[in-house]
Amino acid sequence: MNLDNILASSAAGVLSIPDIENFCAHNEIERNRFYDLCATSLAQDYLSGTQTFLFCDSAVNQLMGLAGYEVPDLFLRVFEAFDAGEYQHRNDSIEIDPVDRYTRPMLRAALLSPA
Repeated sequence: MNLDNILASSAAGVLSIPDIENFCAHNEIERNRFYDLCATSLAQDYLSGTQTFLFCDSAVNQLMGLAGYEVPDLFLRVFEAFDAGEYQHRNDSIEIDPVDRYTRPMLRAALLSPA
């Protein structure tokens, strides 16, 4: 299973911990590196228009659940960026798109920050 398959399975809600373990073993990487690869790919794919918000948000949410919220900083920042786009924020008018106001800038910042 390659990274695209991993992300598609995660977005579909069918990814499992053994899938993650097999990916890490096959690619000889630590689990934190796996989560950083996923975060980078999801952020880049969303910002480039390759993937939808729903796909990326679904994938990152399932990955976070499987990780038990024990993730590296980059993954957490990407998760929080998608999370911020899921709802209308209290002090924002209805015309404000939370994805444009929060998700996109937060993803750009996450990708620019040192790991």
